[in-house]
Amino acid sequence: MKPLKLTLSAFGSYGGTEVVDFEAIGSGIFLITGDTGAGKTTLFDAITFCLFDETSGGKRDGEMMRSQYASDETPTYVELTFLAGKDRYTVRRNPAYQRKSRRKNKDGIYALTREGAGVELTLPDGSIFKGKIPETNKKIAEIVGLDASQFLQIAMIAQGDFLRLLLAPSKERKEIFGKIFNTRIYGRIQAKLREAAGNLEEELSENRKDCLREFAALSALPESTEAEELQKLTENEERWGETAQVTIEAVQQDFSEKLALLKEQKKTVQDEIGKKELYQELQSRKINCGERMAAHESWILEKKLQEQELRRAAEEAAKALETRGAQVEAELLRIQSLLPDYQELENLEGRLKKAEADRKKLESASDFWQEKRKAGKEETEELKKVQESLEGTEKEIPDLEKRLRELSLAREACTGLQEQQELLLGLETSLRKKKAAAEQGLALYKKQAEEYNKLYTCFLAEQVGLIAGQLKEGEPCPVCGSREHPSPAKAVHQDVTQEKVDAAKERAESLQQELNRLKEGFVAEKQRFQVENAHLQEESARWFTEALSWKKEDQEKRREKEQVLDDESKALKKRREDLLKKKKRWEAGKERLKVLESETAVLEEKLEKTRAELEKARVSCELARKELELKRSRLPYPEKRKAEAVYQALDQEKRTLKTEANRSKAALDQLLEERNRHFGALESEKEEQNRLREALEAEEKKGILPETLSELKERKESLEEEERELDHLYRKNEAAAKEIAVLLKKREELTETYGMVGRLDRTANGKRRQAAGLDFQTYVQRRYFQAIIHEANRRLEVMTDRKFYLKCRDISDLKLQGEVGLDLDIYSCVTDSVRDVRTLSGGESFMAALAMALGMADIVQRTAGKVRLDAMFIDEGFGSLDEESREQAIRVLQELAGEERQVGIISHVEELKKQLDRKLVIRKDREGSHIFLNIL
Repeated sequence: MKPLKLTLSAFGSYGGTEVVDFEAIGSGIFLITGDTGAGKTTLFDAITFCLFDETSGGKRDGEMMRSQYASDETPTYVELTFLAGKDRYTVRRNPAYQRKSRRKNKDGIYALTREGAGVELTLPDGSIFKGKIPETNKKIAEIVGLDASQFLQIAMIAQGDFLRLLLAPSKERKEIFGKIFNTRIYGRIQAKLREAAGNLEEELSENRKDCLREFAALSALPESTEAEELQKLTENEERWGETAQVTIEAVQQDFSEKLALLKEQKKTVQDEIGKKELYQELQSRKINCGERMAAHESWILEKKLQEQELRRAAEEAAKALETRGAQVEAELLRIQSLLPDYQELENLEGRLKKAEADRKKLESASDFWQEKRKAGKEETEELKKVQESLEGTEKEIPDLEKRLRELSLAREACTGLQEQQELLLGLETSLRKKKAAAEQGLALYKKQAEEYNKLYTCFLAEQVGLIAGQLKEGEPCPVCGSREHPSPAKAVHQDVTQEKVDAAKERAESLQQELNRLKEGFVAEKQRFQVENAHLQEESARWFTEALSWKKEDQEKRREKEQVLDDESKALKKRREDLLKKKKRWEAGKERLKVLESETAVLEEKLEKTRAELEKARVSCELARKELELKRSRLPYPEKRKAEAVYQALDQEKRTLKTEANRSKAALDQLLEERNRHFGALESEKEEQNRLREALEAEEKKGILPETLSELKERKESLEEEERELDHLYRKNEAAAKEIAVLLKKREELTETYGMVGRLDRTANGKRRQAAGLDFQTYVQRRYFQAIIHEANRRLEVMTDRKFYLKCRDISDLKLQGEVGLDLDIYSCVTDSVRDVRTLSGGESFMAALAMALGMADIVQRTAGKVRLDAMFIDEGFGSLDEESREQAIRVLQELAGEERQVGIISHVEELKKQLDRKLVIRKDREGSHIFLNIL
């Protein structure tokens, strides 16, 4: 990655927009110099922020980088154009910050508003990468090939960090390397192994507790010899092998034999109980059978009287159906034959109702047409009267229109006069101001002219005095030519030079030009005022008795005239509106009269037709009424509804007679059926009683135990309770035995796994006895550390002229306690000895630290996937070197830069300012910092 162009806007100490053209700087070493606090390191902060949304020191976030010198309109952003390989990319990023709002709030104040953070990545083809800030940050890191921490180690040896890597203890180097080389994964492996070993230890402990719990859960028979063996298992873990299994099997065998004996005893008792229960059941069934026989006989006697009553009721219902049913059936047939006559009667009633309705409708229509004819005549008379009153209205309207047009023209003229008066009022004000400005310019010119004349006079007097001082008797005067000089002029001795005279003359001429400009402006304004005033008087004379001026009293006259015109125009418009309405009414009335004449003729015709139809309807109603009365007198019931009601009542009576006869017969049949069922059940019970008697006699011959049934059941329950307890213990032992087998198998596996994981844990976490505490991550980091030292020594060889080298401390020399493995020593070629790195002098420490930083940059670039970074910045440190060491360090950096890389040195050292011909100079003033590129 190689930066090409950096743009900063309102960022850090830079209040405006500043641009750094790295292409113009070219490859090699260049100096970044300037006053303290001017913003030298801010350049690298800007690059880091633009690429990774972080600053180089990590102490300032983007929101803190808004410049205090920036105006409200200047946005804060950083834009970086760089090369990645041969592709050109541009990143523009702005932080979130507070700025003044462009609009006022409801209180009329410009409040603060928050500008959101943003980033934009332009790809080589000119397109914009589509993604939110996290996605864009990830894409930039992919393009650069480094994350922020790696970039800061490679591209910037930051101010104050020179000696950190050199003098850091092993523990601190471990943290640095873990972040840069991503070796923390090995630390996570250590933690995983440590966690796995701890978990296995915990699992073994839990397994032991579980085993003891399950052994304690085992039970043996009280009289068994295996109870003591079970107790030994809980006290001695060494017996948890085959001995435990044998003991458990012996205990379970005792339980099995005891359970078999109990089952045999329980079977014998159960057989006796069955015999006892069968005898008692036979006795109970015989008693119940006798009771059921008595119940059947009692029911048969009880229902005999009810049978006689039901038989009599059935005969009476059948007789009533036979006699009354025939009468009802005859009446139903007669009513059914008269129903067509009732239907005809209903038709006649419908015709009569329709005729009456038609008659009433025609009467209403006749009344309606008469009312409408009367209203038409009244409206006609009224319209004729209105027409007579509106005649002559049409002639007045043209005169009104003419007068309104005149008023409109006058009103428009007043509006023009108003604009002319306002223009003249403004011109009059401007004229006074221009006059005052001209008078002030004249006073200034006079004052400056007097000063110039005074200076010029003094200057001439001074010059004459100087010439007079050089006159000699007998020599001609350069002014008058006389050789005698009786009264030579004396020098004034005032501090008046030719430059002061010329400056005073220049100021006087400038003021005179300004005065002329003001006079010309005043004259032009005055001429315009006169022209506009003449135009006002000419226009106003056409509408007023006297010409108007621009003054306030004449403006009031114009306003009074406007009011009079407006009032008259308003009154005339109202009168015109009334006349137009009257004209419209007159025309509408004229048309209405024509319509009414036509409608009156139609109404007369309709009225006559309605009267004729009404007479016909009256006659039709009378005939229908007489026919209806005659038909109704011939029928037994006045209307069909009454006949249908009688028919339905008779039909219901007929159905009731049939229902009663059927019900009585069904009740008798049901009783007879129930009696037959009881006779059959009685015979069955007699047969059952005989069978039960024979069974009881047979059981008595077999013999019955002397114990009662309750005593046998108690003995059975006692045996069952003992069996349940033994079975529970047996099953509990079975479950415990299975769980113990699983636990012992798992314990064997855990013990084997813990042996392997524990060894790995002790090795990876540096817990092996009689060895330095070198853990896995430190072991890997030593390889990186040795590679860094190798690259650093390659440069130290040049910078120190082979006086000393860096050396990773040997494992045999490491301490046995604490975090070690990344300790650094110095091998002195002069004394052929090894010493601590802290014994180096200030200059030696800087060179060693610089070599370490450059070596780390080399290794980081290699481990980051062959990433090449063609720019590096070094912040201070050269002040501690003597001239020779500085020259050697610069030579190493020049070799590092080669023909393609750029190395920027941030420094105040004067010798570097003289030695390096390309400089970025940072200067700071009241408006913030500014960047200047000097190339010699």
